[in-house]
Amino acid sequence: MNLHSLRVFYYVATQRSFSLAAHSLFITQPAVSKTIRELENHVGLALLERASKGKVIRLTDAGEMLYAHAKEVFAIEKAAEEALKAHAGLTQGKLTIGASSTIANYWLSSLMATFHQRHAHVSLELIVGNSADIEEALIHCNVDIGFIEGKCTSPDINAKHWIDEPLVLVRANAPASSDVTRQGLEDAMWLVREQGSGTRSVVDDYWKEHNFNVKNLLVMGSNEAIANGVASGLGVALVPEVVAANLIKIGRVEALSARQQWQPKNRPLYSLTYKGRPLSPSATAFLSLLDSK
Repeated sequence: MNLHSLRVFYYVATQRSFSLAAHSLFITQPAVSKTIRELENHVGLALLERASKGKVIRLTDAGEMLYAHAKEVFAIEKAAEEALKAHAGLTQGKLTIGASSTIANYWLSSLMATFHQRHAHVSLELIVGNSADIEEALIHCNVDIGFIEGKCTSPDINAKHWIDEPLVLVRANAPASSDVTRQGLEDAMWLVREQGSGTRSVVDDYWKEHNFNVKNLLVMGSNEAIANGVASGLGVALVPEVVAANLIKIGRVEALSARQQWQPKNRPLYSLTYKGRPLSPSATAFLSLLDSK
């Protein structure tokens, strides 16, 4: 098996398309088809399930296995190129960071600014998603390093504790706000993130910790939408303190965490790297900033 054949297979598997792979590799579609046929003949296994026109190509079990190895090979190739550039003192390179939305919106900006000041030659890209999205992006080599809230679910990822983030339980502020009771919280409309979000997993754990039987949920796609929904009187929510801080300050929402019995625990934020995959010099330099802050 040669590297060219593996690269062609990698592009087809990633894009699930012979024509898109050909476009990305600057070769013809027949050349892609011929390379895949030769690779399948070489390994003695079908790697792709050919799709009818207009449908997406699927990988066989053998194809999935080879794809996993191919992603590792080309991640190592990228890291090697970055290391050689750094060794040669070339003023180029790229760092792709994946982060869950709260971390991207509130915690990474100053770090990225510091990194850019020190390494202006390195281009930065920030990919934002929920925690599950970021884990998946790291596994599939779409990001160099990741940052998530809460627990990492993949055994193939190294999760290192970075900082703890305060959380706050909030409701709309009102002149005659009633006392908070267990029954009131259980009957309230809870504004929550989707499954797969780090914030949602924290909320689920909070309910279990206090043995709440929550009946009404409204799923929203961002913590900012949740905080503003609370301010509008839609219900209650457990959100990062940084998200609700301005609304609390101007009196649009009330922080119920001041009541000791409902005080939520801080949640840990983690930096992620993939086990066994070499870090590029730019990724190493960025992670070193975390320890210096």
